[in-house]
Amino acid sequence: MFGKLGLGLGLGGGGGAKPAIFTFTSKGSGEGTGTLYLFYPASEDGKVVRATGNVKLGADGDLTEQPITGGTTNTFIVTCSSGTGTLVLPNTYTRFSANTSDTGASNGWVTSANSPSLAFDIASLPVGLITFRCEGLNTISGKLPSDWKSMTYFYCKGSNTIGGNLPADWKSMTYFRCLGSNTVDGITDGEYAGNQTSSMLYLQLASNNNLGGLSAKDQEFLLKGKASRTWTSYRVFDLASPSAAMASMADEAIPGRWFSSAGEPTEVAQALKTLVKEKNVSVVLKGLTMPGESGDGVGFPTGFGDWWRS
Repeated sequence: MFGKLGLGLGLGGGGGAKPAIFTFTSKGSGEGTGTLYLFYPASEDGKVVRATGNVKLGADGDLTEQPITGGTTNTFIVTCSSGTGTLVLPNTYTRFSANTSDTGASNGWVTSANSPSLAFDIASLPVGLITFRCEGLNTISGKLPSDWKSMTYFYCKGSNTIGGNLPADWKSMTYFRCLGSNTVDGITDGEYAGNQTSSMLYLQLASNNNLGGLSAKDQEFLLKGKASRTWTSYRVFDLASPSAAMASMADEAIPGRWFSSAGEPTEVAQALKTLVKEKNVSVVLKGLTMPGESGDGVGFPTGFGDWWRS
């Protein structure tokens, strides 16, 4: 049974903060340690993180409590020699990352072959979270929040079952990668969606679950919206998930997705060309291969290649 980020559970001397509950499960020999990195604001200085069950803290794996140092990244070395246990901690951290970079967050939870796996509900991450990066044999569940006001960087990779909708454009999101057995299956504008001026770096949504994927209409929406953004650094737009629910963008018909009845490129075609040709974004969409020096590529109508190269 995977733990969820709890609300309203007193920390007993933690200053009334609402706690998070992270559940850890022993893996392999159980002798290894994992490292959790969380940045806490100055106001949280002196509050306490507590280990329960078979989870222990510290380099020697013998601590049940660790005080928080406010205004900096806190390092929690976690051991779970067998079974399960939890960390109970204030749900007021602003970065789930080992560094404070807004565009290149480093791993907030680092594992080894024999260290514990981590489980929690993504839906209850702090609203004020700025960066999140979690990789490894972990199980992150829940639905993506639509009201992350400050989130700039999100990367989650593992045995995850994240669901819900992909907000059309979070207020500050520039880097988004979500991989695992996820069921994200739609787009909503959300309260904080709209035209943004911040630069895009990365957009990838992949799922090994056949129920996870976006419709062709939603992918068209993303293409048109992201073509208006400034792209820097990684410049990746990747929705080529193997999931059956991720619709193929192939359409060789005229009129169709790429050409009008008059053989003119559609708004979606123009957006794709803008991303690839003008903004140097690596675009990967299911069912498509971009045209090369000759031909129409794969999934496009006859004549598309001539327009693409013009």
